[in-house]
Amino acid sequence: MSSRVKAIKTRVSAIKKLDKRAERLGEQLKEVNAAKDKLQWEAIDLMDKEGLKSIKDGDYAVTVSEMDVPSLKDFMSLWNWAKKNDVPEIFQRRISSKAWREHEQDVPGVVTYTKRSLSIRSR
Repeated sequence: MSSRVKAIKTRVSAIKKLDKRAERLGEQLKEVNAAKDKLQWEAIDLMDKEGLKSIKDGDYAVTVSEMDVPSLKDFMSLWNWAKKNDVPEIFQRRISSKAWREHEQDVPGVVTYTKRSLSIRSR
Protein backbone atom coordinates (compact mmCIF):
# COMPACT_ATOMS: atom_id res chain seq x y z
CA MET A 1 0.00 0.00 0.00
CA SER A 2 1.42 3.37 -0.98
CA SER A 3 2.05 6.13 1.52
CA ARG A 4 -0.59 8.28 -0.20
CA VAL A 5 -3.24 5.59 0.20
CA LYS A 6 -2.27 5.26 3.89
CA ALA A 7 -2.54 9.03 4.25
CA ILE A 8 -6.01 8.97 2.66
CA LYS A 9 -7.15 6.16 4.98
CA THR A 10 -5.82 8.08 7.99
CA ARG A 11 -7.77 11.17 6.98
CA VAL A 12 -10.95 9.20 6.27
CA SER A 13 -10.72 7.60 9.70
CA ALA A 14 -10.28 11.04 11.28
CA ILE A 15 -13.26 12.36 9.28
CA LYS A 16 -15.47 9.49 10.51
CA LYS A 17 -14.46 10.19 14.13
CA LEU A 18 -15.31 13.86 13.64
CA ASP A 19 -18.64 12.88 12.04
CA LYS A 20 -19.55 10.89 15.16
CA ARG A 21 -18.46 13.76 17.39
CA ALA A 22 -20.46 16.25 15.29
CA GLU A 23 -23.51 13.99 15.53
CA ARG A 24 -23.25 13.89 19.33
CA LEU A 25 -22.73 17.65 19.50
CA GLY A 26 -25.65 18.17 17.12
CA GLU A 27 -27.91 16.18 19.42
CA GLN A 28 -26.71 18.21 22.40
CA LEU A 29 -27.22 21.46 20.49
CA LYS A 30 -30.75 20.37 19.59
CA GLU A 31 -31.51 19.80 23.28
CA VAL A 32 -29.98 23.14 24.28
CA ASN A 33 -31.92 25.01 21.58
CA ALA A 34 -35.17 23.27 22.57
CA ALA A 35 -34.65 24.27 26.22
CA LYS A 36 -33.79 27.83 25.15
CA ASP A 37 -36.89 28.06 22.92
CA LYS A 38 -39.09 26.79 25.76
CA LEU A 39 -37.72 29.40 28.15
CA GLN A 40 -38.13 32.15 25.56
CA TRP A 41 -41.79 31.24 24.99
CA GLU A 42 -42.36 31.09 28.74
CA ALA A 43 -40.78 34.54 29.13
CA ILE A 44 -42.91 35.95 26.30
CA ASP A 45 -46.03 34.44 27.88
CA LEU A 46 -45.20 35.93 31.28
CA MET A 47 -44.46 39.34 29.73
CA ASP A 48 -47.76 39.21 27.82
CA LYS A 49 -49.62 38.41 31.06
CA GLU A 50 -47.94 41.40 32.72
CA GLY A 51 -48.68 43.62 29.72
CA LEU A 52 -44.97 44.25 29.16
CA LYS A 53 -43.25 44.71 25.81
CA SER A 54 -39.83 45.25 27.38
CA ILE A 55 -38.07 44.90 30.70
CA LYS A 56 -34.64 45.87 32.03
CA ASP A 57 -32.89 43.75 34.60
CA GLY A 58 -29.28 44.33 35.53
CA ASP A 59 -27.17 43.61 32.46
CA TYR A 60 -30.13 42.70 30.26
CA ALA A 61 -32.71 44.61 28.29
CA VAL A 62 -35.41 42.25 27.03
CA THR A 63 -37.91 43.19 24.35
CA VAL A 64 -40.68 41.16 22.76
CA SER A 65 -40.43 41.83 19.05
CA GLU A 66 -42.96 40.95 16.41
CA MET A 67 -42.48 40.68 12.67
CA ASP A 68 -44.86 39.54 9.95
CA VAL A 69 -43.37 36.67 7.96
CA PRO A 70 -44.76 35.55 4.59
CA SER A 71 -45.92 32.01 4.00
CA LEU A 72 -46.74 30.93 0.47
CA LYS A 73 -50.35 29.82 0.07
CA ASP A 74 -50.98 30.12 -3.69
CA PHE A 75 -47.87 30.19 -5.90
CA MET A 76 -49.67 31.02 -9.15
CA SER A 77 -51.42 34.01 -7.59
CA LEU A 78 -48.09 35.29 -6.35
CA TRP A 79 -46.42 34.59 -9.70
CA ASN A 80 -49.12 36.46 -11.63
CA TRP A 81 -49.02 39.38 -9.18
CA ALA A 82 -45.21 39.59 -9.41
CA LYS A 83 -45.33 39.62 -13.23
CA LYS A 84 -48.16 42.16 -13.37
CA ASN A 85 -46.49 44.49 -10.86
CA ASP A 86 -42.91 43.93 -12.10
CA VAL A 87 -41.67 42.62 -8.74
CA PRO A 88 -39.34 39.72 -9.58
CA GLU A 89 -37.26 40.41 -6.48
CA ILE A 90 -39.98 38.85 -4.33
CA PHE A 91 -38.56 35.48 -5.39
CA GLN A 92 -35.24 34.21 -4.13
CA ARG A 93 -32.71 34.01 -6.89
CA ARG A 94 -31.65 30.42 -6.71
CA ILE A 95 -32.30 27.40 -8.83
CA SER A 96 -33.85 24.15 -7.66
CA SER A 97 -31.17 21.60 -8.55
CA LYS A 98 -33.71 18.81 -8.86
CA ALA A 99 -35.92 20.74 -11.31
CA TRP A 100 -32.87 21.98 -13.21
CA ARG A 101 -31.60 18.41 -13.70
CA GLU A 102 -34.95 17.46 -15.23
CA HIS A 103 -34.62 20.24 -17.85
CA GLU A 104 -30.84 20.64 -17.92
CA GLN A 105 -30.49 21.30 -21.64
CA ASP A 106 -33.52 23.63 -21.92
CA VAL A 107 -32.92 26.20 -19.16
CA PRO A 108 -31.66 29.57 -20.45
CA GLY A 109 -29.76 31.97 -18.22
CA VAL A 110 -28.17 29.25 -16.10
CA VAL A 111 -24.50 28.41 -15.86
CA THR A 112 -23.16 25.39 -14.08
CA TYR A 113 -20.14 24.71 -11.95
CA THR A 114 -18.83 21.46 -10.59
CA LYS A 115 -19.17 21.11 -6.85
CA ARG A 116 -16.72 18.56 -5.46
CA SER A 117 -17.15 16.79 -2.15
CA LEU A 118 -15.97 13.67 -0.43
CA SER A 119 -18.51 10.94 0.22
CA ILE A 120 -17.73 8.45 2.98
CA ARG A 121 -20.11 5.58 3.66
CA SER A 122 -19.81 2.84 6.22
CA ARG A 123 -19.51 -0.66 4.83
